[in-house]
Order: sequence, then C-alpha cells, then structure tokens
Amino acid sequence: MMESLRDNQKITLLVISLASFMSFLDVSIVNVSLPTMAKYFGVSTNDVLWTILIYIIVLGSFLIVFGKLGQQKGFKKVFLTGFLVFIVGSSLSGISTQFHELIVFRLVQAVGAAMFSSITAAMVLNYLPANKRGRNLGIVTTIGSLGLALGPLLGGFITEYINFHWIFFINVPIGIIGMILGHATLHETQKHPGSL
Repeated sequence: MMESLRDNQKITLLVISLASFMSFLDVSIVNVSLPTMAKYFGVSTNDVLWTILIYIIVLGSFLIVFGKLGQQKGFKKVFLTGFLVFIVGSSLSGISTQFHELIVFRLVQAVGAAMFSSITAAMVLNYLPANKRGRNLGIVTTIGSLGLALGPLLGGFITEYINFHWIFFINVPIGIIGMILGHATLHETQKHPGSL
C-alpha cells in the first residue's frame, strides 16, 4: 500500500508543508510557557529566554550548510534524517529535568529543523510540477506561517491544561507521521558531489 504513495503530489506537498509547520511552530510554541519553565527549572527570566534563542540561532546558522548537504547527499536522505534528529531532540527536551539539558536538547531539535527547513523550497521545485510551483510554494509558506501563529496559542493551552513538557512531545507523533509518509512518497534526488 505504501508503494502506491510513491510520488503522489498531494502527499508530497503535505509532507513538505508538515516540515515547514513543525519548524515554525517550535519557534513560538515555548513563548507562553517561559514563566512556567523558569519556575520549574529554577532559573531567571533572562536565562529561560535561551530556550527560544538557542533554537533560532542554531536553525538560522545551519540552513546554508544543510541546503548544500541536501544537494550533495540527496534531498530525501537529508529531509528524513532531519525529521529523525528533530524527533529525538523533541523527546529529550520533553524529558529534561535540568535547564542545561533542555538547552542542549533544544539545540539538537534545531539541528533537525534546519535539516528539513533548508530544503523545503528546493523540494517543491524538485518533486512537484513546474506549472503549480507558485501555488505550492505559497501553500508551504502559509502552513509554515500558520505554525508560527498557532505556537503561542497551542503552547499556552498545553501549559495550562496538561504540562509544559508536552509542548515538546507534541512534535513526536507529527514527526513520525512525516517520516513514514516522506519515506513512502519521496524518491531520492540527483546528487551533486562537491566540497561542503
């Protein structure tokens, strides 16, 4: 059954959009939870801001590197590895009991996000038809922006009614779905060897 999904345009667009959504969601989902996290970890308000800053700094710093790596190793490999790293980082962030652990695991999470975020636009160009390129890029960007907008609302709800740890765990099932669908749908792109 999964073989029938190979190169399915709608599922491919869904998988790419899901990656964009997750990457942007995790920029803003922790914002509302910062006071709760500061109290839980026993750190100052200034220190707890590193939960957001480390994610943004690492994400922004590695986009070019992983974009180039995607060209060299193939988009599918880098994309799915990014999902795996992101899931591991999210899971470890959720179970962290010390603030320094959370910062390190958020860094891991951001590396994973950089891996799939760096190539989402290129994947639209490679996997989806050229005559729908503008529409598809618009959809991916809109869904990513939706993740950014929903982050504080979702983060606040989870912190208030469940537990702030779940703002990290929520990525795990979404990431697993993305990996399964990505593995089933995407074919490997042409590799362009060269120096990184």
